[in-house]
Amino acid sequence: MKPGGCTLRRALKACALAALLVAFATVCAVQTYDAHASMDLIQELGGSDADLDGPADVMLADDQEIHVVESANDRVSVFDDLGAFKHSYGERGGADGQFVEPVSIAKSTRDYYIVDAQNNRVQRFDTRGDFETTFGSDRSADPHYMGNPTSIAIHIPTARIFVADAHADKILVFTYDGDYKYEISAFNRTSFADPAGVAIDNTGDYLYVSDSGNDRIVVFKLNVEQIQCPDDADKVAPGICLAGTFGLSGDADGEFSGPTGLAVEKVDPGRRGDLYVADTGNNRIQIFTFTDDSSCPKDAKSVAGNVCFAGKLDSFGDGDGRFDMPRGLAVDSKNRLLYVADMGNDRVYVFELEQNAQQDAQQDAQQDARQSVLNVPRNVQAIPISPTSILVKWDKPDSVNRAVPISGYMVEYKSKHPNMDSTNYVTERTSTNSTSLLHINLDPATTYTYRVSTISLTVVGDASKEASARPAATKAPTIVDAVAVSPIHVKLVWLPPSDTVGQKIDGYTVNYELASNQYGNAGTTGSEETSFTHTVQTGRANTYTVTAILGPVKTPPSEPITVTARTDSDHSGMMEPEIVEMLNLSVPDTPVGLAATPVSGTQIDVSWRAPADDGNSPITSYVVEAKKDRGAFAVVAESVSGLRYSHRNLDAGSEYTYRIYAINSLGTSAASDEITAAASLAKLKLGPIAPLTVDEGVPVTFVATLSGDTTTGATFSLDGAPAGASITRSTGTFSWMPSYSHGGHSYLFDVVARLGSLSDTTTVRIIVNDVTDPQHRPSWPDISDGMDPARDLEGSDGFRDLVIPAPFVGDADPQSYIDRYDNEPTFRQWFDDNYPEYDSIYHAVGLLQVPAPFVDETNLQSYIDRYDNEPTFRQWFDDNYPEYDSIYHAVGLDPSTLPVNAIGGIDNSTVAADKQTKAKQFGICGPGTKLIDGVCTIINS
Repeated sequence: MKPGGCTLRRALKACALAALLVAFATVCAVQTYDAHASMDLIQELGGSDADLDGPADVMLADDQEIHVVESANDRVSVFDDLGAFKHSYGERGGADGQFVEPVSIAKSTRDYYIVDAQNNRVQRFDTRGDFETTFGSDRSADPHYMGNPTSIAIHIPTARIFVADAHADKILVFTYDGDYKYEISAFNRTSFADPAGVAIDNTGDYLYVSDSGNDRIVVFKLNVEQIQCPDDADKVAPGICLAGTFGLSGDADGEFSGPTGLAVEKVDPGRRGDLYVADTGNNRIQIFTFTDDSSCPKDAKSVAGNVCFAGKLDSFGDGDGRFDMPRGLAVDSKNRLLYVADMGNDRVYVFELEQNAQQDAQQDAQQDARQSVLNVPRNVQAIPISPTSILVKWDKPDSVNRAVPISGYMVEYKSKHPNMDSTNYVTERTSTNSTSLLHINLDPATTYTYRVSTISLTVVGDASKEASARPAATKAPTIVDAVAVSPIHVKLVWLPPSDTVGQKIDGYTVNYELASNQYGNAGTTGSEETSFTHTVQTGRANTYTVTAILGPVKTPPSEPITVTARTDSDHSGMMEPEIVEMLNLSVPDTPVGLAATPVSGTQIDVSWRAPADDGNSPITSYVVEAKKDRGAFAVVAESVSGLRYSHRNLDAGSEYTYRIYAINSLGTSAASDEITAAASLAKLKLGPIAPLTVDEGVPVTFVATLSGDTTTGATFSLDGAPAGASITRSTGTFSWMPSYSHGGHSYLFDVVARLGSLSDTTTVRIIVNDVTDPQHRPSWPDISDGMDPARDLEGSDGFRDLVIPAPFVGDADPQSYIDRYDNEPTFRQWFDDNYPEYDSIYHAVGLLQVPAPFVDETNLQSYIDRYDNEPTFRQWFDDNYPEYDSIYHAVGLDPSTLPVNAIGGIDNSTVAADKQTKAKQFGICGPGTKLIDGVCTIINS
């Protein structure tokens, strides 16, 4: 951090994070241009409350909550803005709200979208973490088939969701409700290979894709207001143009090895922010900046065109601030913080991004400008449409600063029933291209009041003047909007009358004013058509009304509306109102999951979970009531903002009973269930574990037991245990498979139990007998002299000779050993420790078929050629046949026998083998594996 501590501009967050720093090492990036002069590690997320397992992505919510997607834990964990664990949601499974290896998260204006990778879908949750809906399909014939979704990004201006699919090598595009729209696949005579990350910059103009299999970043221009792409750009989908690519395979600055996660820094509106790339295969983070021309800032390196390498965090390992498979990224531009989800180390790092004083002043000025130039929407109207609906419409602000583009509008409403007090404002939303909203399912006896604000990026401007109405029927059409769509065309959109006296609408007549109060006929439409386009004179103001035709009669005309077509008129946005259903407001449900934990003779800690239903109005606080022994309940705490309360100054030995109430804008919930605890010093006691004796190669298990005042929620861990030993955190189940190297030794270690501030320890002794006859182990060639046991075993074909049953394989079905390896961690660890000479369990049990089942032996070389030249075939082989160590192995060819290329005397086997090694180094290793020597190797997590 800078000398002198935190500046006021960074608010309190960075200071509080720095205060939590305990013995963390400082990690600095390579010196770069001023914006990234250094990056300091200030915190790591996780800990005893929420041990992270395989964090794949991290996201910052609007309220500065930190959401971490844990792929190996099949859940999303939520932390507050200081890094303290709050709660988590999700569990393993395929039902609604469950996950199997989730990998990515993004937020729209009101919901969270989570990529549920192995369930081949995206799930939508509300801000409380409650499941709402899901979309995607595992059927390949379905147009929105998701074979292996890897990442998600949301384009707020068009309400579009972009999902990267590594199986289909495409970017799929959906609406907020999950309706499939289109896809991005081929572009510029090329295509994706394992796209692993997507991100959209703060201008809303650029989409970035980490094309992992091709070791590059692909950039698209999102021309949402235009149909055509520039002459030098390739149109890849509606309104999407290829802007360029950058990156090569390698480990130099600006090169990549399997890039995955992306994040874009939010800077002043109208300018592209810096791009952060998780260069996963190289275990580092790279930063790129973009210029208006080909020149780069001082100390920045030109990569391609207007792309400049600006800095990196580059340190492999398992220490503080070191990376092992970094993936998910998020940037807190306001507080200058970078969050990195590091899968291999099960951590989320928080780095502080430094900047110079000039940039501090510039950012302050930008923030001031952002708050001052957001103009207020004009002419807000609330128009009754039916006894249960109201149309809210407004005009855009008179002037808009182009540096702060409007990305949408926020509509709020409150209601007043004659027999009830008025409610507080409730937030609704509109689509970003519309300036109207149809509010339906309303109460005819209630008056509704509305106000509208502009949204720029994530900043909400000042609210407009209020407009009120009570739902009522209409006898004439209501014009929603009239706009000039070209210099000579205007378009009208209207809503039909809701009271037609029982008559069917046969059509509509559109009239325009010829002179004062004199109208001519502009045209007619059918009964189902509620829009009309009229050819007009450029620069002339035209006033229109619309009349509905009811058989032989007509309704009264609508209110008139005036529009002028100008030489620069060009409108392609939405004109129809967004239809929004009335929220059913109520008091919240009761809090749930009460727990009362004695901390001392004078203190009890009470905790609870939020109600399942907040009544469509956010919970503002909680009330805690308590009674002593058999006394009466009394309020002991009001306006509790969190989900925990410490009740202090109690009488030792007395019992206290608690109940909780939740409060929202509508009122107070009913009382929760009651929970009782005694004010006494709680005890936690581990039962003794007798010494154990076991033979090497034989698994040993036991279950740790607890006693005391309370044991619910206790966790278990090991201290000083031998390699490979583990204990289940929640149940205390210990398991270990001693290897042959453990024989003849005695092992002494501790089992530790913890519950809140309580803990206890018991010591365990395990004696491992040395019973193995070394002659029973297979004898393999010594590779210290350069021999390779996979190729130099006795016999004419080394690949085939390795496929023999290992010594431990008995009369059981060989498949049973494969099933045990897949499902029993202790057996897998034992095999990996004791039989490294076999490259897989398939080799050890002798089940490999050479050539592989898919091979037609009439042309073996064709499979090698396809592997070298067809990325799709290569990915299919690597995904489905991991038991073979190469494509040569699968087809039964020895690369040393292949002919030498006549051009330059290059050995084809060397070239092909180099391609094979390089290909296996790209991409992402899944949870529970690590990239070692180019191979995704199973590790003990």
